[in-house]
Amino acid sequence: MLEIIRQRFALSVKGARDFCKGVFFTTLLDIALMLPAVFTFVFLEDYLRPVLNPSGSVMHGIVYYIILALIFMLVMYVIALWQYQSTFTSVYEESANRRISLAEKLRKLPLAFFGEKNLSDLTSTIMDDCTDLEHTFSHAVPQLFASIISIILIAVGMFFFNWQLTLALFWVVPFAFAILLITKKKMHKDFGDNYLDKRNVSEHIQEGLEAVQEIKSYNQEVDYLKKLDEKIKKYEKSQTTSELMTGVLVNGSQSLLKLGLASVIIVGAKLLAIGDIGLFTYLIFMVIGSRVYAPVSEVFNNLAALFFLDIRINRMNEMEALPVQQGATDFKPSNYSI
Repeated sequence: MLEIIRQRFALSVKGARDFCKGVFFTTLLDIALMLPAVFTFVFLEDYLRPVLNPSGSVMHGIVYYIILALIFMLVMYVIALWQYQSTFTSVYEESANRRISLAEKLRKLPLAFFGEKNLSDLTSTIMDDCTDLEHTFSHAVPQLFASIISIILIAVGMFFFNWQLTLALFWVVPFAFAILLITKKKMHKDFGDNYLDKRNVSEHIQEGLEAVQEIKSYNQEVDYLKKLDEKIKKYEKSQTTSELMTGVLVNGSQSLLKLGLASVIIVGAKLLAIGDIGLFTYLIFMVIGSRVYAPVSEVFNNLAALFFLDIRINRMNEMEALPVQQGATDFKPSNYSI
């Protein structure tokens, strides 16, 4: 399992272990963030008891719920602290190791490799890849897997509580998820085109830095700047297109999720009218419906970020797979004659 994660996300062995640890604590945090909803359920059940049952009475006072709220806050704070250390801190340590490993890899490559590559591709693009990887792995990828796991756990628990309202709440998730999967190929193409356009801009700037004397000597400043403007405009256009495409699909999927809450309202009202559920159960699902789609929406956002990251991961894996220069590292000549 660790090897699959390491290959899929271009991580070291330690990075793969830290990644699993980050997913675990992020999942724990997502579940802990449901504690305010649990607090609301407990409070409503206690204080609505006299309303729903005239013979009932309130079991606990306000002081009890203040202490309970403080305990919940403390638990959430501790778990959030663990999650921060297991994701952000470990991710940036892995990023530092990745940059050192990449430098060592470049040092051992044969000179023929550098003859095939532009300097801008090595200095600018690869470093940008490292930056994109560290940002996405700290802010998106662990959260993606943690959100999926927490959603499944929450859905299974709610299914045993009331399967009709659970289906009404979650039926929109597969349809919204399908929208992103169907358009995955299109997003990959847009991200790939944008990546190439960005590299063309870097290469043109690097070319100008290396040949600045020739450009001035032959009065090619205007032509050089004109071509640079064209490449920058092309890059801006592809950037706008890819971000617009991603934004429309992700926001469209998230908008579709809102139909789930409407389904809960309709189905819950029908079940309440025929007496299959009580008022308290109906209120529980109404409160959950306002909170449960937050991790689902985060899944969609982070899934789009993972699609964006695929190109960078493939480049890192390609770099790692390159054969290094062979031969002895120690050389002790018997004499110094040529």
